[in-house]
Amino acid sequence: MGNPLHVTLSKPGTVLHGVSPVFLEVGRRKATAAALAAAAASDPDVAAASAVGRAVNRVITSLGTRHAAAAVVAGGANPPSLAPEAVTPSREGFTKGCYFLGKVVWGKGFHELLRRVEEHNTSGDGRDCPLQMDVYGDGEDLHAVTKQARDKALPLQFRGRADHASDQMHGYKVFINPSLSDVVATTTAEALAMGKFVIVAEHPSNAFFSTFPNCLTYTTPAEFTTAVRLALGSDPAPLSRRDRYRLSWEAATDRFLDAAELGEEQTRGAGSAPADRV
Repeated sequence: MGNPLHVTLSKPGTVLHGVSPVFLEVGRRKATAAALAAAAASDPDVAAASAVGRAVNRVITSLGTRHAAAAVVAGGANPPSLAPEAVTPSREGFTKGCYFLGKVVWGKGFHELLRRVEEHNTSGDGRDCPLQMDVYGDGEDLHAVTKQARDKALPLQFRGRADHASDQMHGYKVFINPSLSDVVATTTAEALAMGKFVIVAEHPSNAFFSTFPNCLTYTTPAEFTTAVRLALGSDPAPLSRRDRYRLSWEAATDRFLDAAELGEEQTRGAGSAPADRV
């Protein structure tokens, strides 16, 4: 057997995590939708073209439905009801507010979460912008956490387990993660990749995330309230191509290779000559 691979990082604190392409695709679609909406708002011709396109699609759908109905009538059956097409908002918009997703144990930030929500909702600046959140996840402290939230009358809805990549998560605009214990906060990276605001504490574990325009950091309860008001009152910046790359597995691998130093046993001996590395 060969020697085990020993790797040390020459740059401590290097973020090695990358997110699944599934999350990056959500962020790409939302960025595209935001760009189209901005173009339509500033150019009447773009808005008119978009409206014509939707109308044509409705006509095509209606003609197809009528053709199917005529075929049914020809066969002697009653035709289906031709109800007008329901108008629904774009799936790429943000239709929900704030949420958190993670294992429900006190050590994963739930002390901080309950404290931040209580402080915000009782503060002078927070009372007119109350924070209501959906919480996803389960764990050994679920009963205790839900009981304390209920005793404090905090507006937290515990929704049970959920896949962060599922459609029900796409509509949330703000991910709040006050945890100080996660060395690599996977869910924070995933939320950024989906084009959301993230609100996190100013902490070394969040240093990488703080370089993204949609990451809002805080050090005090007042700064937390400022971040919540900003996030709820505005839209996230569309995720740029560069930032999508920075959150990818490819970029994480590049950061790892840049920061890694191989042990001495990997730099000498069989297989370590320059010709062996060609």
